[in-house]
Amino acid sequence: MSKLRFRISMSLDGFTAGPHQSVDHPLGTGGEKLHEWAFRLEAFRRMRAGEFDVIDSIVETSKRQDYFDFTPAYTPVEASIFFRKDISGITDLASLKGFPVGAKNGDQHIEQLKAGGVTTLVLFQNNDAIIEAAKQHKINVFVVDNPSALYLLNKAGIEHEFRHSARIFRDELRRAVRKGDAITLRTVSEGFAAIQPGELKQIDEKWYGRTINRIGVYLTYAGYAMAVALLAGAFGTLGLLLAGLGLYGITAYAVTVRRSEIGIRMALGALPSTVLLSVLGGALVYMTIGLVIGVTIAVGLAELVRGFLFEIQPHDPTVYAGVLTVLAMTGLAAAFLPARRAAAIDPLVALRAE
Repeated sequence: MSKLRFRISMSLDGFTAGPHQSVDHPLGTGGEKLHEWAFRLEAFRRMRAGEFDVIDSIVETSKRQDYFDFTPAYTPVEASIFFRKDISGITDLASLKGFPVGAKNGDQHIEQLKAGGVTTLVLFQNNDAIIEAAKQHKINVFVVDNPSALYLLNKAGIEHEFRHSARIFRDELRRAVRKGDAITLRTVSEGFAAIQPGELKQIDEKWYGRTINRIGVYLTYAGYAMAVALLAGAFGTLGLLLAGLGLYGITAYAVTVRRSEIGIRMALGALPSTVLLSVLGGALVYMTIGLVIGVTIAVGLAELVRGFLFEIQPHDPTVYAGVLTVLAMTGLAAAFLPARRAAAIDPLVALRAE
């Protein structure tokens, strides 16, 4: 496909590149561009005067159809209401009534804003001027297309000071030629349609940069989280095992020391179930003391592990209840074997050994 050279003017309807930048595509290399600070009306005037062949990033309106012919839409652009974060209740055009609202001079939505009840419009030369005024607290509410607003708010370092509503306008960006210039319109439309996906990707990467490998980042974080979880699980299991063995040892030792006492009680008529519950009750005392100390320490140190927790809080009562239940069941299981042996003691054998 032969390359043609066009003079291209960038409209300020959408998010456009900065001044003095050329446009490279199969249609050719762009020549002169209007500066970003130029008025849109000046762009239209110069376009109609023949200084440019194509105007880019323009929204088709009924008024503009009198002067331009448009290509098919190539991308949608949405606009929202942006407002300072300490303002509440702004959800739609009707909620803007009474607020001074910043907008761009010549914006195609100005009439819709007025029709929606906006009585005080503060018009600016371009989006940069709107964001600069917002930075200086000269305006607190403005309507700008989302890509431009988010880019400029981050550039100005004030993105954390603002919130935005749901979409209130949705337009489609097109390219336009002078009215009746069918040859240029067809050439532009077919030329851009001929751009291969790989070339479009290269253009996107040139202007917007490469996408961060989020999957790789997520996998890395997931690996760290899994390693921490496995390590914590291993230490938790080891701690639970040691606690069970400790309680088992204490209970078994207590049964050995009290062997003759248990034999006498059983000789005097104590039931095995009574002996069993007595031994388990003693183990329960040790277990309660340990749980109280453990919970006290855990509550005191919980904030230190906040960064390792996922979707739970350091003082989540459900987690504490679950841990206490597991520890109590482990303790009772560890104490049950010595208690069962105590209940099975033969009084005669115990007294003879004494």
